[in-house]
Amino acid sequence: MLIAEDLLLLATDDATGKSEISTMQLDPALAGAVLMELVVARRLDLHGQGRKAEVVVIDTTPLGDPILDPALQILIDKGPLKPVDAIGKLGKRLRESLYTGLETRGILRRERGRVLGIFPTTRWPADDSRGEDELRRQITDVLVAGAEPTARIAAIVGVLTAADMLKAVVSKPELTAAKTRGQEIAEGNWATDSVRRSIQEMQAAMTAAVMVATTTTVMAGTH
Repeated sequence: MLIAEDLLLLATDDATGKSEISTMQLDPALAGAVLMELVVARRLDLHGQGRKAEVVVIDTTPLGDPILDPALQILIDKGPLKPVDAIGKLGKRLRESLYTGLETRGILRRERGRVLGIFPTTRWPADDSRGEDELRRQITDVLVAGAEPTARIAAIVGVLTAADMLKAVVSKPELTAAKTRGQEIAEGNWATDSVRRSIQEMQAAMTAAVMVATTTTVMAGTH
């Protein structure tokens, strides 16, 4: 399972098949998770710091994954990009590709319908939620009970924290403490120094992308 697939499962209600997280939060998080996977796989690196940082392809070898390989090719074709721009490029149609992959493996099922008998809709209720249930348990143990995370859980928590998506896992009374714990984990020593720095930049870019999308939506609503 990709981290982006785990995020999408956490965001999608098992019964209704609808996302409980807004598109402006979810899409940057999914794209950021794909970037993170490519960094860990040593296909990408981050050159420069702060506003001068750029995502650079350091290895063009495909990984044999139907999500990661197209993303890598986009970054090869577009050349070095700022992290927030890379997230914008990779976020286009990514959610649909992830949903389709989860459907193919029997984890979700596609249900088509229409709103008011006119507007087409697609929902993705769960067919097999065992993996997601275990993931939720592990994340809750880490955020609420104080368990030590594995590197993978730490990465997932880092993305959830950066994209303000912890509410998809943690109940409201526990959310404030979970955010503090999530930030500690995101900054922890769960990856090598070089990889951790790149991932932290990606997480900062996710936060920025969510803020830009939110501001744009609010401004559009005032006109």
